[in-house]
Amino acid sequence: MISDKDLYSQNKLLQHLERLLMWKREGFAHPIFIDLDLTNRCNNRCPLCVTSQNRDQTTMPFGLAKDVISQLKSMNVKAILLVGGGDPTCHPNLGEVIRFIKRKGLEVAINTNAYKISKDTIKTIVRCCAWVRISLDAGTPAIYKKTHAMNKKAFYQVVDNISNLVDEKRKRKRNIVLGATYLIGPHTIEGIYDAARLCKKIGLDKLRYRLFEPEIDGTEISLSKDERKKAAPVRPWSFTKKEKENMFNELKRCKEFEDEYFSFSYSEDRFEAVIKGKSRSCKRCHITHFITSITPDLKVYPCPYLKNIEKYCLGDLTKENFKEIWFSDKRKKTSEKINVERCFHSCKYEKQNELLHNIKKAMFHPNFL
Repeated sequence: MISDKDLYSQNKLLQHLERLLMWKREGFAHPIFIDLDLTNRCNNRCPLCVTSQNRDQTTMPFGLAKDVISQLKSMNVKAILLVGGGDPTCHPNLGEVIRFIKRKGLEVAINTNAYKISKDTIKTIVRCCAWVRISLDAGTPAIYKKTHAMNKKAFYQVVDNISNLVDEKRKRKRNIVLGATYLIGPHTIEGIYDAARLCKKIGLDKLRYRLFEPEIDGTEISLSKDERKKAAPVRPWSFTKKEKENMFNELKRCKEFEDEYFSFSYSEDRFEAVIKGKSRSCKRCHITHFITSITPDLKVYPCPYLKNIEKYCLGDLTKENFKEIWFSDKRKKTSEKINVERCFHSCKYEKQNELLHNIKKAMFHPNFL
């Protein structure tokens, strides 16, 4: 089984030495990984969804999606994650998109709530995807109602769909990694253990615990006070001392479910950053020279955290092609003006930025190892 340490390692960048050298030498490189939002439609009602404030019904037409994917292939992109925005399963041509990406020789993965997935789509996902991550966020209907605002019937429908994915994987003997995520806030600590038990029982490979995204004073990528108040009467971004103790105790309890077939994980660094408000060691965001995000309206942004913020829009694929956008002065200047102190403290690219910072900076006597 793939270790969680390898799965989430910043050292994946070292597998792309030619691009690292190009970036260090010339200040830019061809992108490696793309977040592709196929649609803003979603069939869940998660009260604290960080993208719901920008959500409409925009869906990328299949023909345009194929054109975008072809452009990404021509730029030697290596992998595409189908994500949201909304939920990828709400796109009417999801299976066809996945197969098209695979035929182009690109790796593909998907994030989904797994609420509605047809049998044919399940077969396509298992046959074509490198991994699937299900936004489960619950081990019981009661917690699911808190995190997804969906009823008991919906919860068990998701569980059934996950079981169908597991069965198809075993039937086809595929190496696809099937995982789930669980968002932790003070109101979901009680469900941490149940989620691990359920994921182990239904045959998932991985469970990743994350914290609800924090709100930082002054940030332009947080919910407004009115939106937070309307969303849910909870405190998802703050923990009392007792709540912290309970959270880590529940995570320790989950170790009993680990074996050679199932594991759970969480990023200690990201948890510490959110809970303690740890400042960043890097002042520049370098990872945006290797990744980018494309939304259903065909606009391009530096990363998933800065989507739909107009001043960070790198370009519009209805007006320019991807190559023109990527190598434009606008993209370079926009990347340079990103203020990392105003980004989410739990940014998943924190460690990659530290690695890139160390690669970029000048060192004394570099040849004396």
